[in-house]
Amino acid sequence: MKTPSPRWAVKAAGIVAAGIAARTAGRITRMGVRALGDPVPLSALPAAPPSAVPKPAG
Repeated sequence: MKTPSPRWAVKAAGIVAAGIAARTAGRITRMGVRALGDPVPLSALPAAPPSAVPKPAG
């Protein structure tokens, strides 16, 4: 059985992940790595609010 995560935890995890992605995109850019596409959108938070996160089946 899966335990659902509280909405505040899902939101906090998204913010932390976005920060990590932003720092990584910055490092990639500073290193001069040739990348196909723009790494900056990797740090964008999802448009859907945490309440739109699907509940686990079960």
